Amino acid sequence: MRDYKWRKGLGVIALCGLGGAILGSGMQILMNRSEPTAIKAAFNQFAPNLYWIALVCGIIGMVGYFYFNNLLKKDGYSNDEGSLFDKNENKMSIVMTFSTVCAILNFTAFGVNLQKDLASVYFVLFIMNAVLAFMGEVANISLIKKVRPELDSDPMNSGFKKDYFDKLDECEKIETGKASFKTMSSMIVVYVIVFVVCWFLIMGLEVSPVICLPVGFLWLIQTVMMIYHSYKLK
Repeated sequence: MRDYKWRKGLGVIALCGLGGAILGSGMQILMNRSEPTAIKAAFNQFAPNLYWIALVCGIIGMVGYFYFNNLLKKDGYSNDEGSLFDKNENKMSIVMTFSTVCAILNFTAFGVNLQKDLASVYFVLFIMNAVLAFMGEVANISLIKKVRPELDSDPMNSGFKKDYFDKLDECEKIETGKASFKTMSSMIVVYVIVFVVCWFLIMGLEVSPVICLPVGFLWLIQTVMMIYHSYKLK
């Protein structure tokens, strides 16, 4: 991990924090204007817990890194068939996912947390989770690169995912494509279900229809990005 530019990483954390603050402020303005008391009460009760759940996920990501790093070090960082890495690759991917989930939950909590009590405590938790998520992802990617040095993309570069994908072998590209397609197909069902839930909230609890906007906006982004990349890859 020493090869990475930590200043760039800290800059990413700062920008993410700024984005989360803007998102949180925007949501507070919407909540105050439309006054959806039921949603606001639910957010106030549940949002602080997301920080603690994110913290647990971040710790799991870091502990998993040290655990697998110690095991692979004894194995000589081999990626041969039947090696320790070959047997634990899926588990290592799950561990890295915990770091990503930490980041998602952390910024979600920062965006919806409307409580003013213990604001300084939650802010400290937010910073801790941001650092854990960042270090966990970079550390786990660094560990994979020790085993597979041909995957030498820098996770701090904006084109990391594309560079990483281009250096996979054909079998891995096919598996990644299948996983991406199934994920995208599943998300359409999720959007529909969330829209139905929002509709019941709007009709049953007289909540403002504004709660449907983020879902529709994300659905629109996914559709536009899918069309863009499909044409780009032709």
